[in-house]
Amino acid sequence: MGHRMQSYGEVDDYERSVPDMVLFKRMIEYITRQRRETTLLILAIVASTIINLLPPYMYSLAIDTYIKQLDTRGLYLLGIGFVAVYLLTFVTQYVQQYLINWLGSRLELNMRMDMFKHLQRLSLDFYAKREVGSIVSRGTNDVDKITELITSGVASVVADILTLVGIIGIMLWMNWWLSLITFSVIPLMVIFLYLWGRRVRTVYRETRKTIASVSAKMEESVSGMKEIQSYSREGETRQEFRQINRSNMQANVQAGQVMSAFWPAVSIFTAIGNFLVLWYGGSAVMSGAISIGVLFGFMSYLGRFFWPIQDLSSFWNRVQSALAAAERVFDIMDNPE
Repeated sequence: MGHRMQSYGEVDDYERSVPDMVLFKRMIEYITRQRRETTLLILAIVASTIINLLPPYMYSLAIDTYIKQLDTRGLYLLGIGFVAVYLLTFVTQYVQQYLINWLGSRLELNMRMDMFKHLQRLSLDFYAKREVGSIVSRGTNDVDKITELITSGVASVVADILTLVGIIGIMLWMNWWLSLITFSVIPLMVIFLYLWGRRVRTVYRETRKTIASVSAKMEESVSGMKEIQSYSREGETRQEFRQINRSNMQANVQAGQVMSAFWPAVSIFTAIGNFLVLWYGGSAVMSGAISIGVLFGFMSYLGRFFWPIQDLSSFWNRVQSALAAAERVFDIMDNPE
């Protein structure tokens, strides 16, 4: 068998063509197979979210009611309530994390088995046109990306959405005009996230392609090491691998550059929201329009309000990486036998 040169990443060098919702639906189907565990996970997420919304209101109640009226008994009972809230938080989050890990392991098992069964039915012509390392990369690295998104990622986004809805409702109930001032920064954040997400999709697709090329070159070199040594091609092979490995490094550096500017930008919007609330809310307290407890509780909810928005921003980035991985995996599973 003569040594042959291959152009790595050539097969994977394509623009994503499958709609995002189609890919996302197919990934979700692997979780919905486990209906009982999925239902329990949703219930644990809902319970944990509701419980986590209580402390800021309890702070406000303590300041405006018990501390203001010097009610030590009421403050003591409220303290016991805090302990109960955090104990319940521990229980619900423990159940939530256990189910996430279980569902993730099950998803990996099912997806890899489906892919392996399909690979066994594909023709020899398919393998003649593909690098083995690239195929292996899809069954390992890409499946890992999908699992990370569909388990912990989806669970986090559900909790974040519920938290946002709950906080918005509570903030509107506490003071509607101060809430509207806070929400004024959201449209700017949405526009930024949309534009940034388009760039993120491009760089993450490139990282998936380059790591597949590294895996393919590594596999070919190891499996053909006897031939490489027989023809004294170690130096040439090492140079080829260096170029492929460097391309992977450059793709990851570029992705890092895109991501490194992301969180600071989101933090700027968070700071603007805090400034607006502190300015207008503080003025309202000084004029007697609202109490100190309401402002304190409002600021506490405001801090929590931007947490899920930041998490959702991070989730959007993981979605782009997982969708690129999913298209690579389903590209093989949809290949005609």
